[in-house]
Order: sequence, then structure tokens, then C-alpha cells
Amino acid sequence: MKKNILFVIPSLTTGGAEKSLYGLLKYWDFEKYNVDVYTFADKGIYADRLDERVNVISDNSLYRDVFFKGMFSSFKSLLKRGRIGLAFFRIIWGLEPVLYKIVGKKCYRNSRFDWFVQKKAMLRLDKHYDIAVGYMEGGPNYYVSDMVDADVKIGWIHTDYSKTYPNVHLDITRFSKMKNVVTVSENSKREILGLMPNLSEKLVVIPNVIDTQKIDRMVGETVLEKDSEYAICSVGRLVKLKGFDIAVDTAKLLLDEGIDFKWYIVGSGEEEDNLRSQIKSLGLEDKVVLTGSTENPYSYMNMADVCVQLSEYEGRPLVVDEAKYLLKPIVVSNIGAHRDLIEQGITGVVTERNPESVAKAVKEVLFDKDLATKIKNNLENNRFDDKKIAEMVEKLWLL
Repeated sequence: MKKNILFVIPSLTTGGAEKSLYGLLKYWDFEKYNVDVYTFADKGIYADRLDERVNVISDNSLYRDVFFKGMFSSFKSLLKRGRIGLAFFRIIWGLEPVLYKIVGKKCYRNSRFDWFVQKKAMLRLDKHYDIAVGYMEGGPNYYVSDMVDADVKIGWIHTDYSKTYPNVHLDITRFSKMKNVVTVSENSKREILGLMPNLSEKLVVIPNVIDTQKIDRMVGETVLEKDSEYAICSVGRLVKLKGFDIAVDTAKLLLDEGIDFKWYIVGSGEEEDNLRSQIKSLGLEDKVVLTGSTENPYSYMNMADVCVQLSEYEGRPLVVDEAKYLLKPIVVSNIGAHRDLIEQGITGVVTERNPESVAKAVKEVLFDKDLATKIKNNLENNRFDDKKIAEMVEKLWLL
């Protein structure tokens, strides 16, 4: 008899965890499992790409009334629904940061009151599951812990836990109900255990799936030709913590040394206007290209002589695993998640997070052909295998 399994995630829009779940379910054994995916928000772009045997459950309009509208608009909508109590709580939730500030306390990203309001607006699934997986930190884990009827419950943390100002008490009480808690890297595991040592027997490291089939297909679909001697590529959301401003400053140093290159920054986000202004002020319009968001960043990565990722912190950056799969020499910032993935001088180069250090590392990879060849050979000998990741996930409840 097939087992019923539930995966819970806020949405199936763009993002590392969302992409990872989509990739994981491509390798799922549907002969053994009936699979439901419950999303709090709208389904998102990956929902329509999932195997037709995956049942995607999107939350009701009540959740959107509470969390997708401004405070007063939400208040009015809830009153029209006759949800007077929830309307009152919505006002308090909207004022929560101010109230915390008044009493001189920190407002956690996931406060107990956040979760109290959130779960009042969520669907209650009238179904028993053999396995339920909260596939992201915060709400999905809390939902599985408190609101799902399941024999086995699994939690998941995709980020560098200590950098996200977590509510440790709330997490500990919910994780106590779970068989295992998965995280995506050894660095993330260390950070979690530093705050929640009681999880030492439950915590398991399983890398994200990167969907190698899709990468191979997209690389073959679009082949880009270099129009400079060297091509450099960085990929990700254009947000401050990703360090694209450092990449632009690095590009200025390379230009001043007379190096013929183009640096492709692939992605979109809130920092785009700031980056465009920075590029213009440094006279880099012909050297740094903001491509915008694209479903096929792999064509740029595959063209590149070197990939560069300069995040301030990460859980396990998918783009680094993707670059490694493409056998690309990669320069990464010196953070724990990157040190877990890149062995210095063997599978890439780890550097300090400033333009001078990054420029030195990039030149080392571009100009030292023996180093670049050694990195590519080492990456080829340790190629990523998505199917093994799916097997590791299944073993969580088979043991």
C-alpha cells in the first residue's frame, strides 16, 4: 500500500528551498508514495512544472486576507468575513514591532504571536499522513508540528540559522515533536547546535537537490559566445547580503589593470537600481552586465571562465553546487557555508570579502591555467548526483 506524504512550504515561487523541493520531487518514487504539497501562499511557478501525480494544495483566501494585505485593508476584509477576533489580532500583529520596541525587547522574526495569528488563518488538512515534512524553517516546521496528523514528522532548515534572528524557544518546542531535523550543510549544523544542542541526536545533513537534468538541458538549449577575452559570472537575488556591490568594485580594479573581461550578474531584486548607479559612476557600462532575472542562468555560468559568489552568509548556496556541477572554477567569500563546499585550491578559491582580495583571487584563476585545470578535474571526479539526495531523504523515515 502506498504511503501518504506531505511537504509543507510557503510557496513554490523562485528561491533556493522552492527549487530544491521541485528538484527532489523529480526523482520521487510515486509507485510508493502519494504526495501532497501544501503552500501557504499562491502556488508559484514551480507548481505547474511538478509531476502531475503531485497534489498541490494552496491555502485559502483567508490567509491572503491576513498576510498579503496592509494592516488596515486586512482589518476591513476580516471584519467583512465576520472574523472579528482575527481582525483584532491582525492589528496587534501589525503593531507588534512597535510594541516590542516600547517595552525594550527584541521582536523575533518568528514570535509566538506571529505563529498564533498565522495558524488561525491556515487550512486544517483533514487527512492522516504517514510522513509530514516541514520543508523550510519557521512556519512550515511549526505547521507540521502543531497542525498535521502524521506518524512521522520531519523538520528542515535551509539557511544559516544563527544569522536569521530565530526564535530558539519556539523552534525547540516544535522540533521536540519531530523524528529528525534536516539542514543542508555542516556549517549550518554547527550553527544550529550552538543554539540548540539538544538536537544533536536528531540533526541530519542532506544537501539540496540542484536538478542536474534541467541544468544539462538548458546548457544545451542556449550556447552563449564570449565577446571579450574573459567572462565572469555571478548569480543570485540582487540583495545586499549577496555582495554584488563588492563584485562591481572588483570589476573596476580589473578594468584599471587593463584586463579584457565582461562580468555578468544574473538575477533581479531590490538592489538593481543601486547597482546600475554604481556601475555608471565607475564607468563600467561596457564591463558589467545586469542580465535581469532568467530561467536559464546556466548559459551564462557555462560560458564563464570563473564564477564568483560573495554572500555575507548562506545555508547552502545552490548556485555554488550548480557551478561545481558545470565544472566551473569558482571564487567564493570566506564564510562557513562556502568553506564546506569549496576546498581551497582544490575545488575553487576562498577569499576575503573585499574588492582587493576578490580581484586577486579572480586573476589567480584566470591566469593560472594549471590551477584552473586542476579545479575542473577535481570537480569532475566528484560530480553531484541528485538521485542519491532523494534516497537520503527517504531513509529518514525508513530507519
